[in-house]
Amino acid sequence: MHLGVERPFQPARKAHLCFKVSDPDEFRRHLESAGYHTESGSLYPSIARFYCADPFGNRLEFASD
Repeated sequence: MHLGVERPFQPARKAHLCFKVSDPDEFRRHLESAGYHTESGSLYPSIARFYCADPFGNRLEFASD
């Protein structure tokens, strides 16, 4: 993984990291209880997934296999 900062900084909205999690629903509830907004993902209905922004506005994806 490579992380860099361009000036002026603009958060990545389209390109993003995807993290594999064992239970996306549980992890989503954890993030939401901590005050993070999440969005459902439905491009591939057979894969449980959702999106969340990091504190800087970068898009992150969380999915199971």
